[in-house]
Amino acid sequence: MENQYNNKQNNKHIIEKPIKNPNHYKILWFMFLSAIIIYNVIAILFTKTEEGFYGNGFIGMENSLYNIMFYAFLILSLIQIIIILKLNSKYYKNKYSPIKEKTAFKQGLPVFKFAIAEASAIYGLMLLLVNGNYNHLILFSVLGLFGMILAYPKE
Repeated sequence: MENQYNNKQNNKHIIEKPIKNPNHYKILWFMFLSAIIIYNVIAILFTKTEEGFYGNGFIGMENSLYNIMFYAFLILSLIQIIIILKLNSKYYKNKYSPIKEKTAFKQGLPVFKFAIAEASAIYGLMLLLVNGNYNHLILFSVLGLFGMILAYPKE
């Protein structure tokens, strides 16, 4: 029992110190946005040949399996954008604003929104590596950029 009390006392400084400068979130946002751009630059520079992307990609998956992956990633990306919109809503902010014990949760929320927005671009990169379709890389990168715009820290 005493050990649990000491752990709570030791972790108290982590939970109760909010980030007071909102520019930290903007720097993190820019870093996540830069990662999406870097994915596209690396994919285009290091995978493009005259015949396309090394034939059918590294794996060369069947079209039916590739289509299942494509639609699953598309649905996941749209769900992630809906999650970002929901987390940005006034209802959600008002519901969790009076909770002082959840400062770490509030601080992690912008980073969570950035990460799920960036995941869409990673889906496109994965589809490019599987089948070599640049159109899907661009589509998912645009969805990722749209999610990043929605997740931009306003505070």
